[in-house]
Amino acid sequence: MLPARKNTESNKEKFSNWIHCVISVSTTKTAFVNSVIRKWRKEISTWKTDEQNQLIQFLHDVGADKVNESTGGLSKWSMSCHPLCNEILQHLVKLQRNPKRKINWNSCLCKYIGGAQVSLEIQIWCLANMFLLPGTTSTKGPADTDASTFFQMMNNCELFKIDDGDRLYEEMLEVRTRIHHSATYLLNKDETRKYLKVMTDLLEAFDEPECKTAVKQIREMEDQLIMMVSVPDETFKKMAENALDLQKNFLHTAIDYNKNKGLTTDDLEVKLDETDMARKTMTGSPSRFGLKSRREYKNENQEYREKLEQMKSLASKMEELKTLSSKFKDQIQKIDEETTPEEAGCSENLVDLLLKRVSSISNQDAKEILVSLCKSIPKEMQCMKMDSTNSCVCGKCTCRK
Repeated sequence: MLPARKNTESNKEKFSNWIHCVISVSTTKTAFVNSVIRKWRKEISTWKTDEQNQLIQFLHDVGADKVNESTGGLSKWSMSCHPLCNEILQHLVKLQRNPKRKINWNSCLCKYIGGAQVSLEIQIWCLANMFLLPGTTSTKGPADTDASTFFQMMNNCELFKIDDGDRLYEEMLEVRTRIHHSATYLLNKDETRKYLKVMTDLLEAFDEPECKTAVKQIREMEDQLIMMVSVPDETFKKMAENALDLQKNFLHTAIDYNKNKGLTTDDLEVKLDETDMARKTMTGSPSRFGLKSRREYKNENQEYREKLEQMKSLASKMEELKTLSSKFKDQIQKIDEETTPEEAGCSENLVDLLLKRVSSISNQDAKEILVSLCKSIPKEMQCMKMDSTNSCVCGKCTCRK
């Protein structure tokens, strides 16, 4: 068996891989925007002229909750406000790929446009919003629509049906999720090439000029993965900022979706805070690439807690030492006051004299500290028989010799 290849990629390489993937997901989504608008335009052009002219009123009535649902086997939808509105509704029902999944008739966008005269593109996007998954936050246009939301809409609409579409759309959604749910924003080269291939496979399933351009851009990125390490810091910084902004948009969408579904958003909120902090600190050449793993955070938190406990213990000892120091000063002063000239003259050693006084101290901790301090007095300071020149005259000690 061949030995496993050692992964020698640096964090900057892995972080640049993640940046490439995030930007490529955005590139893939953007490539489909014009295609989506064109296909909807083509679909609307097949409707009767009266139905086309009724589209604004239809959207207004949908926003006013005028769509009725009756159950009987599969759900059936109808509108009684106007015959033409009901006909438009039936056109849309036929475009749904999965009849068991409810259409989001009353999207926020329908309420937003009301009965106003808006561009056909906004009207089209309002129709597209109806094919989003239940609980997904509606958007005001393709530009501010999360990639996952966008691909889910395409996968649920017959206008964007393609050969082997179930697999291609599902793989694209899984890749997008894996990239944006990366714990550290670090991807190795093999993962990156795999993810980029999924994107190009989906793009190549559509014979659209924007999709062909996107495929070329993504493949150029794939060829330049390792070259990212040598790009100027300012260029790298801008690409990282762009990727982190896209990540923040994804997290906001995921948080809204979970809230609409009544699901917890705690992990997503933490991730958003981490991403926001990383975005704010992207200055010059980043000293760290990607985010820390949960294990790193856990280890750091453990180290922090241990250091905190050490600091608390040290602070307690400092307070204790401060108290003992005060008592020590009091005891020294007491020794000075109580020591008679005769007593001092009988002792040739300061340590001996201090130890005699220390023995009378009642506080055991203070006593131990004072004994230690007494014994640490330098030899040249221990002799008490000095003449006016500070020379030893006892004739016994060797401290001055």
